[in-house]
Amino acid sequence: MGVEIRPAEVQDLPAALYAWRSAEGMEPDHAPREGDPVPSSLPHAFDTGTMLVAAEDDRIVGFAATIDREPVTYLGQMFVLPEIQSGGVGRRLLEAVMPGEDRLRSTVASSDPRAVGLYVRHGMRPFWPVFDLEASVEHLRSLPPTDVEAETAEAGDPELIQWDAEIGGRLRPQDHAYWVRRKGGVPLWFERRGKRLGFGYVQVQPRSSDARWYGDTIRVGPLGVHEEADAVDCLIRAIDWARGQGGRLSVLVPGPHPG
Repeated sequence: MGVEIRPAEVQDLPAALYAWRSAEGMEPDHAPREGDPVPSSLPHAFDTGTMLVAAEDDRIVGFAATIDREPVTYLGQMFVLPEIQSGGVGRRLLEAVMPGEDRLRSTVASSDPRAVGLYVRHGMRPFWPVFDLEASVEHLRSLPPTDVEAETAEAGDPELIQWDAEIGGRLRPQDHAYWVRRKGGVPLWFERRGKRLGFGYVQVQPRSSDARWYGDTIRVGPLGVHEEADAVDCLIRAIDWARGQGGRLSVLVPGPHPG
């Protein structure tokens, strides 16, 4: 019968996680079972984005999920079982989940050169590397001084959501709600001498439903500022605020544009 690409159903989520962990080289504890717990990013994509699965008979061999926030389609996850890779399933998933060129399409690609090549052939272009920086709080060195202050914002603050839309180019209130409710996110405002510079989130994952997946990792971000010159100082203040929560800190930082 071959491999069929179809919309995901909620009972497919454990099998999607199995494909994800297998493709990343993490041995799953057991074959996927309906009702098994999954990281919150999967039901979030299922509920608010587009998720497709590649099914061979009754077996899920891969999946792809996008978050669609006008005018951007962001590919959040795409994984295929190792024994199925290089057989065209990833290409078919990508073509189905990100069709056409009428929208801005983006992703943070893996380090797997096959994935990068697949995205390029699909019309996407690499712009810069992204570094996932991590450090335990006890090993984090002193941070550079900054005169930027951080103030806790109200969850769901319409002004903060609008700042994000103006800076990032898309309105995404459902993602702000997700960071707070499912990722332990604490929204912050950054100010210098009473002037508001930007916003950010610290995702205190150890206190969230994702603690079983990410342990004591605290994710700093997303973060947005209107003026590029303020970005580093706001990030320093966010890291300083986050390390007061203990655990292990993680932040995604874009590298230099190769051009």
